[in-house]
Amino acid sequence: MDFCLFVDTEADFFYKVHSPHFSRVDMLKWHGNKILGRVGRYPRNRKGLKGLVGFFLDKRLPVTFNIVGHLYLKSCNGFPHFAEVRPKADWFFKKDWYYWDKGGDCFISPGLYLGDFIEENMKVPFFCLGIHSFSHESYTLEDEDVIFKSIRAAVISARNLDVNVEVFDAPFNMIEDIKNPEKIFNVLKNNGIKVVAYSGKDDHLRKLREYKVSRPIEKYGLVALHISNYVEGTFNSKKINNILNDMEKYLDKNVVYVLGTHDFTWRNLKNMKRIIDRVMDWERKGFVKIKKFDDYKDLIFDKKVDFKIK
Repeated sequence: MDFCLFVDTEADFFYKVHSPHFSRVDMLKWHGNKILGRVGRYPRNRKGLKGLVGFFLDKRLPVTFNIVGHLYLKSCNGFPHFAEVRPKADWFFKKDWYYWDKGGDCFISPGLYLGDFIEENMKVPFFCLGIHSFSHESYTLEDEDVIFKSIRAAVISARNLDVNVEVFDAPFNMIEDIKNPEKIFNVLKNNGIKVVAYSGKDDHLRKLREYKVSRPIEKYGLVALHISNYVEGTFNSKKINNILNDMEKYLDKNVVYVLGTHDFTWRNLKNMKRIIDRVMDWERKGFVKIKKFDDYKDLIFDKKVDFKIK
């Protein structure tokens, strides 16, 4: 079994852009988390990411970081940054990111600018750095012009740090809408993306997707790694046990177990240590190969053999 861990790196964007799927109860919880974040219940700014990166560096662990494009910056003068345009979808609330983005830098707002931290700590061979939109937009709800300019802005932001991004994970896992399934994939291909995290389709705001353990698949010319599960720093022991038990079922299978997480949930690392210690033990015993998303970028798909490495 291959094992891929990816981190959707959002920092303080979690507190700025809510999910379009949130119910009224979810919105109350989200606003509550914003308050708790200010008083220390959840790690604000870059604290969660710093803890994870330090742990992964110590372990020399291959990890994929899909980073909100704006976070690649060290400073900005506010919206627009690289010709991106405002989202048009109805769900995007009035006083959104594009409303309050007046500019700043990594000293004034360390949770909205991670360029200095990325440059100093994350440009190592066993990390893969990708993108997670520019400002955490829901791309399936937008037209191609909004998507293209947002992805282009994220790519340019990364290139400013000499990072050539080739992998992508969509905010809220919204990457394929049944009404126009190729829309996002075409934009990604035109911007040099080769590998995407995938969990299925949506019908506008109706979720048709699911977590799944599989081999890599081809989606509209890109390599798609199906998301198998998510782990968060706020999970209880029972949930961690369930994830480990689920992973163990696939140790003798020719599949990729893709485990996702979010940087802002990691107040402490006990859950991550449990997961990674077990995975590395499986690796020592020859049951697991730990990989990054970009390890799959040169896959060639063949109907007779499913896929092969170029």
